[in-house]
Amino acid sequence: MLFRSIGMTLLHLGFDILNLRRITADCNTLNRGSWRIMERIGMRREAHFVKMYRGNSALNHEWCRSE
Repeated sequence: MLFRSIGMTLLHLGFDILNLRRITADCNTLNRGSWRIMERIGMRREAHFVKMYRGNSALNHEWCRSE
């Protein structure tokens, strides 16, 4: 419930306060909790990439084959 509330607040900030046209997010598809929260706050899945980052850092830029 807390994360859903945070997500809704961020969407409100982006769309209603900052007047953004689009907000994007990404997560590891194995983390069901993350994508379920994004769907519950009204976001939709538009792509499922075959490759994913290795490790926790998006700055790492090492790619590995998704299994």
